Amino acid sequence: MATIEEFELALKDVVNSKRISQSKMNVLTEVALKCMDNDTQVVSVLYRTHKGLPVNSKGASLYAFDALVRAARNRANKSNLSGDLNSKKGNCATFLLRIETILDGVFRELLTTGSDELKEKAKKILDIWTKQNAFSSDVLSPLYSLLREAEKDKEPDNADAANVAPTEPSAPALPPLAQLPTSQPSVALPMDYHLS
Repeated sequence: MATIEEFELALKDVVNSKRISQSKMNVLTEVALKCMDNDTQVVSVLYRTHKGLPVNSKGASLYAFDALVRAARNRANKSNLSGDLNSKKGNCATFLLRIETILDGVFRELLTTGSDELKEKAKKILDIWTKQNAFSSDVLSPLYSLLREAEKDKEPDNADAANVAPTEPSAPALPPLAQLPTSQPSVALPMDYHLS
């Protein structure tokens, strides 16, 4: 059995790397699966680490979430595990139940970064989880709604565009017709002036 400290070191190795390494992700997954008896602590370290990362490392953190979710789902299905959040000893099924409780916070936080790249990665992860039945639609639907809402907020509002003041100066107002002179003085041209 691995320790939570080993898990945290493996996680930090993944999220602080310049590139996502499959070998580092495999180590993280192996260590995490060995720590599932302490699933509450694993989830806590995952969430705390993710929240403390700079924006440019959050994509790697999201991929770590994905790798751990899929590995746990695979193990839970193969071993026919069931989850009980009141159980003193965790397993892959209880890990997934605990992950469900923080996904809203993880995705909201990702979307507040303003990074289109992170939004795209988040959508890809949701698509993978949907195809692999990692979570129920009751869990995934609100996350998709968050993504759709973030896209709506990004689009300019057409109603506001109509009320925007023009940026070009407008022509000066003409005086009312009643104030215009009725007769124009005639201008005499010199006799040697030729129009051409």
